[in-house]
Amino acid sequence: MSVRKYLDVILWLEGIIYPLMTGSGFKEVQVQPKVVYVDSSKPELVDGSNKKTIIAMVEGVKEQALYMNMVDSESW
Repeated sequence: MSVRKYLDVILWLEGIIYPLMTGSGFKEVQVQPKVVYVDSSKPELVDGSNKKTIIAMVEGVKEQALYMNMVDSESW
């Protein structure tokens, strides 16, 4: 992934996650990107970090975020 694309993703995530957290009532919210590196040599890490953590976390709030009009379905 190019540096520009990586930065675009970070800014997009910060723009989505921060309003979701503050809109849910959390106070003093800080959103900071964290680098997680995994590759195919450690499939258990790919499964654990990406599929069971990040993807599950995002999918877990989709319906609520859409229902509460915190983000539109096209942006999601």
